[in-house]
Amino acid sequence: MPAPPDDITAKAILNAKGDQLRFWIDGANTTARAEEGYKKNPLVKRGKVSELQKRLADFYGLDLCSASEPETAIQEALLDPIDREIQRKQWAHLQDLGQEWALSVESGKKFELCSHRSEYEVHPQLQRDIEDVLRQQGTNQGTHVQLASASTGQGSLQPPSADTIHAWVGAAQNGDVSALANLFHLQGHIQSSTHTVGSQPLPTPSHLSPPTPSISLASLAQPSIGGQPLSEQADLLRTCNEDIKALDTANGLQDVIFQVESGKVKKICDLYGPGSSSSSSTTTATTPTTVKWKNIKGTITKRECLYDQLITHFGGDKDKFFDFFTIQETSRKRKHKDGDEELQAMQKVVEAIPHCKADIKSEREKSIYLDSSGQFSDELWAQRWGKKNDWEVWHELGKEQY
Repeated sequence: MPAPPDDITAKAILNAKGDQLRFWIDGANTTARAEEGYKKNPLVKRGKVSELQKRLADFYGLDLCSASEPETAIQEALLDPIDREIQRKQWAHLQDLGQEWALSVESGKKFELCSHRSEYEVHPQLQRDIEDVLRQQGTNQGTHVQLASASTGQGSLQPPSADTIHAWVGAAQNGDVSALANLFHLQGHIQSSTHTVGSQPLPTPSHLSPPTPSISLASLAQPSIGGQPLSEQADLLRTCNEDIKALDTANGLQDVIFQVESGKVKKICDLYGPGSSSSSSTTTATTPTTVKWKNIKGTITKRECLYDQLITHFGGDKDKFFDFFTIQETSRKRKHKDGDEELQAMQKVVEAIPHCKADIKSEREKSIYLDSSGQFSDELWAQRWGKKNDWEVWHELGKEQY
């Protein structure tokens, strides 16, 4: 029993449509004849989607039944008790938020997850972290380092983000004077803006222990790799993954044409392609968009090539385009039970483009299309082929293959 390729799994087979399954079957047949010693194709491409799925799974020895189990049930079984308890509390918290939202709507109030009564207001848990580190580090006695000198020029401190405050807390726990000074300064703003102190007064030391190791304030405020803040990289990578996943869901020629015409392909090129703002000169070869573009540019190129065939050779006539690439069986077009015509697989058409171009180029170089000056004549070509495009001529030449 041959080993399946990496991209062919039981779950992938269950989620695949007819075009994709037939493409995989072609690959399995080719491999079986070349490497497994089969004299004929072991798999037949005709039949319902469910039949194709079963043949492919049986050929590779994959269990479709286990893959069809609800994903949530499988994930639940893999969770340890602690994770399950965390998950339970998270859902319970969401339910509480939902009830709070409903009550706010009923009372005509605006529901806010984080009510900003003050621009310096922070989450209660984060406030407790600040107070803890100030008590712990603020009472330490070490080398005489003046708090005033560490906080010089901080009078115009802008309200920091939660990520920045977390970074300050972590650095202050390691003895960084600049971070500790910023936390004292921030705590003063919080107390003055709320006009109340929810805890015991914090010590204000005149001396602080030396920083070990030293961490610059700039690196705390903007922890980054390749010039981008980590939080921005995470958001960008997550968004990029979602866009690419949406692009990869195309199951055939019609989906590909729709993705180009709807602007999805252009959107991804603008966001992540060369010259985009997210892949500007300030980024490096290891930023999320650069790495993702290297992985997806082939997918983009295929879609652009297919759409170019529609515009260049079929004049943008989608009916004519899809009709040409409809799979023919003897003299009739084979249809599914729902009446939808079965089209050639997207990958096969893409792979056929260079073969079509080469055969047409070879045909145009024949002497029968040369005029008296020895140059190619469009008139002589039209006398034989009329208004047929390159794909139609390729078909008439008997060289069309996928």
